[in-house]
Amino acid sequence: MRNLSLVITVIGIIMVVSLLGILFYPSVSDFMESNKAWNGINSFVKDFKAENSDSVVNISPDTQQEVFVSIPYTDYSPEELELIREFVSNGNLLFLLDDFGYGNSILEHMGLEARFSNSLLLDPLFNYKNQYLPRITEFSPEIKENGIEAITLNHASTLVNVSEAHILALSSAASFEDVNRNGLQDEDEPSGPFTVAAEYDYGRGKVVLLSDPSITINTMVGYNNNYAFINYIININGTPDNIILDRAHITKTPLDVSKINTEQLMIILNNNYVILGMVVLIFIFTTAYAFRKEDVFG
Repeated sequence: MRNLSLVITVIGIIMVVSLLGILFYPSVSDFMESNKAWNGINSFVKDFKAENSDSVVNISPDTQQEVFVSIPYTDYSPEELELIREFVSNGNLLFLLDDFGYGNSILEHMGLEARFSNSLLLDPLFNYKNQYLPRITEFSPEIKENGIEAITLNHASTLVNVSEAHILALSSAASFEDVNRNGLQDEDEPSGPFTVAAEYDYGRGKVVLLSDPSITINTMVGYNNNYAFINYIININGTPDNIILDRAHITKTPLDVSKINTEQLMIILNNNYVILGMVVLIFIFTTAYAFRKEDVFG
């Protein structure tokens, strides 16, 4: 009996230490809320009161005035694509930020001509510190009227097949697409300006495209008018009732997965009925152990 108690105690200590380690050890992954370092998205989630979603199923086509923020680094299933299309068509906003082309499957499914080019945008003249951080100063009249004069991107891409009527922001004429990513403009690499943000009406909703998700990370959200620009986009379809961040299609480490599972477990454990059930089980276990001990020792 003493050995059993010791084993139970050791297992309990290990579980508690493991849970505490998972909860408090910081993430280092891009675009994770639990990552408070330069490449995390903690500031965006906090400032805009965004809710993490681990499944596209959590968005509903029956809602209106919601914003679905997608930073896709994995592919969407056909069922997810259709759910997003219905969600936007019914009156909601899709804010799609991409620089590797995974968002193109959404655009194709929705029948929009625009595409993310997957070419690296460099600007040796108009930038912040270096050409990999291009400054964008050309905007649509509506954005300029909101006092937005410049935003800074970080290893951004470009948008193609966007007509003038849909353009929200352009890079400078000095920018170029570094197709082979050697840091130099070769003869066959095109020069700017390039579209970096675009807006589309879709059914009763809207789709806004931005060719750089890094504008949302902790070190970038405060540069120039980045915060004001994001805020303008978030409210472009009217003041939203809810902002949903798609965490399901962001690349995760095993630690991130463990953190998410632990968060979900904590939510379940926070339920009053679950807590009551655990108290009852502990009471039963303690009582049974006490009676067994009394039987053993007379």
